Amino acid sequence: MNEPKDSIKNKDFIEIRIIDLFEVLGKARKFILIFVLAGFILSIYFALSATKIYYSDSVLAEAESFNYDGNSGAKDSLLGGLVSLSSRSSDKYSISIKYLTSRDFFRTLYKDANFLKELMFSKSFNSDTNQMTFFIMNSLSKPSFENSYEAYLGSVDVSVNDKTGFTDIRTKHMSPFVAQDWNRKIIKNVNAYQKNKEITQAEKSLAYFQLRLESSNIDYILLKDIYTAGISSDLQTLAMAAKTDEFAFAIVDSPHLPIRPSEPSRRLILILGTFVSLLIAILIVLILYFSKRNLYKKISDF
Repeated sequence: MNEPKDSIKNKDFIEIRIIDLFEVLGKARKFILIFVLAGFILSIYFALSATKIYYSDSVLAEAESFNYDGNSGAKDSLLGGLVSLSSRSSDKYSISIKYLTSRDFFRTLYKDANFLKELMFSKSFNSDTNQMTFFIMNSLSKPSFENSYEAYLGSVDVSVNDKTGFTDIRTKHMSPFVAQDWNRKIIKNVNAYQKNKEITQAEKSLAYFQLRLESSNIDYILLKDIYTAGISSDLQTLAMAAKTDEFAFAIVDSPHLPIRPSEPSRRLILILGTFVSLLIAILIVLILYFSKRNLYKKISDF
């Protein structure tokens, strides 16, 4: 079955146009090459002058937890179940992870003038002298809490590995020393927060159980054992507080000092810069060919 003549003409027109486009670009190949070369040189400049960003990583695990160790039997099962209500480590771990990126946690960092200066007023880092330079910061130029919080979220990444259960914290800064210091400070602050919280709760609970034991006549042995178990659990919490600071996270891999910058990717800048230059050069040639023939003739004879 024969195709309509109009359809054949349209196909011929398209084929001719495509061939013409290659001829047009071929005649202006010197201009395109020079334009791409210029783009490549600019890409090298931007790749070398772009601000280097260093990543400091740490790996954390759930902090050591403890439960009241009861014996077998219904009574001890009840005691263990009751005491475990105040020690749900998995919930505590999840809350601690979420707390890392909360406004309440950042508020403790926002009060730190040095941290805020490094977050919002960093200007440059000299890798030869390991010195930072900052923009001028005063009481009038202090950034708002929300702007600082957004900058914090962009500089700190918290991720949980579902397979291993470990938590990875990555901090970014133009100074490798600041990136490492931030990572350490974040871990220290969240552990201190969880530690103070559990100490306060344990002290209140301990005072309550002691009061109940001293002020009431307990005829039921089971009830007395429950109070005793509660006291034992609270004492374990206070003993743990004296033993370690790792109440929310245990450090598996300490924050390291990065040696090489992770951003920007110079190779990616060069590839993208060269590719974009090629596209722009082709567009310029085609626009000049279809609109301003005189200019096209000049670049094709170049």
